[in-house]
Amino acid sequence: MLSSDIVIVLLGTSVVILTAILINRRRNASKPSSRDPWGSGEKSRMNSDYIYIDQ
Repeated sequence: MLSSDIVIVLLGTSVVILTAILINRRRNASKPSSRDPWGSGEKSRMNSDYIYIDQ
């Protein structure tokens, strides 16, 4: 009975650690990159400010 308790604790701990890693990866992937000039920066500018069309 003691060994089964240890196995349950180890499995529970591994599930918590893997869940935390997956949540952290998803949160980092959803952040805009600092190298992307369109995804971040000044919020007052719109994407249309950078598009010039000759008529």
